[in-house]
Amino acid sequence: MSSRWSLFAVGLVALTGCKSESPPPEAPATPSLVSYALGYPGELARTTSAYDEGRGEALQRCGEAMELASSIKDPVDAEVWAALVAAAEKSGKSGLYAGRARDNAAFQRMLRERDDEIAKRTAGTAQYTAEQKGCGGAAVDVGSAAASGLRRSAEKRLEDRLHDVNEAHDILQQRRDAIGKPNLAPLGRQADAIAYATYLTEVALPRLAYERVTLSAASSKVRQTLESAISSEEEARGGEANAKASEERLRALKAALSELATLEPKLVTVPEKLQDELRDTRDGCEEILSALRKDMKKRAK
Repeated sequence: MSSRWSLFAVGLVALTGCKSESPPPEAPATPSLVSYALGYPGELARTTSAYDEGRGEALQRCGEAMELASSIKDPVDAEVWAALVAAAEKSGKSGLYAGRARDNAAFQRMLRERDDEIAKRTAGTAQYTAEQKGCGGAAVDVGSAAASGLRRSAEKRLEDRLHDVNEAHDILQQRRDAIGKPNLAPLGRQADAIAYATYLTEVALPRLAYERVTLSAASSKVRQTLESAISSEEEARGGEANAKASEERLRALKAALSELATLEPKLVTVPEKLQDELRDTRDGCEEILSALRKDMKKRAK
């Protein structure tokens, strides 16, 4: 990686306040491998999309925390509320929370990619079992309800996994009498929003920005690898027996090259721009949370 890109990595660390830590370790990119080059366009698209969506979601989560203030009934215990916010922010920056959040995101992506398959299998199994037990027969659709229930159960479990590593929820339970039952739910949701927004601005987005930089730096080599593989495949085309397999390989290589061309506008040519975007997102969230702090301070008992 060039010195300019390396300086960008150092800049990311300074931006997130992790001055005592080293830049994120650079994963060994292998753009000279055809297998890497074939998967490169998809990975570039996923990373770019996750980065863009993450910036929007960070601001959305901060706004959600602000909106939830209207659901909190007065009087508000200033000490308890301040402790909740501090705990949520601290948890969102932690490695344990980040690990859970990344695992959740990977699992949710897998569910989205295989949603139809999972839903069909779940529904089919539930419907078959119900019919075997004489629960209404084929006329009663229990399969759809089972598939929907599985999705809700999975979403609840993912939510619980983040609750387990968000110390604000421990405070909610410890001080529930001082908080009051009506305020437990909105304060819990507010703590969730603050913790996740903090995770996005302090951990996930800097990591995604770094990945975008790393991927962008490999783009020209990936193009060379794909073009070379296409040329080699065309030259090595054998007889009838290999024609179909060769055609499939060529189709995949050309599709990857075509997709790479459409993604070129997404490549990071000015890495410093990402630093500005990250700073703007972080400042936008802090502005919202500062307004929230002022509002809650006015309402405090």
